[in-house]
Amino acid sequence: MNWYKTAKFMNPMSPGSAICGHCSTPLKPVGISVSDRHHFPIGQEWSCSCGKSKIWTNSIRDHEALIKHFEEGTPYYQGICNDKRCGYTGDWIVPLENGVEVPWTNQRMDRYGSRAEENQNIIMDISKELPENGDQPIIDWYRSRKDEIKRLMLNI
Repeated sequence: MNWYKTAKFMNPMSPGSAICGHCSTPLKPVGISVSDRHHFPIGQEWSCSCGKSKIWTNSIRDHEALIKHFEEGTPYYQGICNDKRCGYTGDWIVPLENGVEVPWTNQRMDRYGSRAEENQNIIMDISKELPENGDQPIIDWYRSRKDEIKRLMLNI
C-alpha cells in the first residue's frame, strides 16, 4: 500500500470535510496545540463527538508574522500548512480505502486514517475542503485565538 497525504485545507468555518466513521459526526476544530512532529509546530486539533477520530492540521507557517498581522495589520504572506497528522501519534493521515459506501450520504468517499489503530475510520469528503490557496477562513479562525497562539509560542 502506498501512503500519500491529502493536499487541501480542512475548513474550520464549515466543518464536514472529515466525518467520523464511528459516530457519523463531522470533525470540528476543538483547540490549538504544539506538535513536536511537524516543522510548523502550532496547529489546529480536530475531533468528532465520540472522540475516536482526531486530526492535527492547518499549522501556522510563521506564528510571529501572523501575530504581527493581527496586531499591526501587516500583510501575512506565509500562509497555512495543510498537512494532516494523526491527533494521537502525529503520523500522517493517509488514504486507507477508496470508494467506501457511506450509508448516511448515499455516496462513496475515501476512508483515511493513520497507522494508529484507534484512528483509522475518518471519512473524507474532499469536495468540502478549501482549495490550496483558500487559507483565509483558517487565518480568520486563528484571529480570535491570538492570545492562545502567543502562549504556545513561549513553549516552542
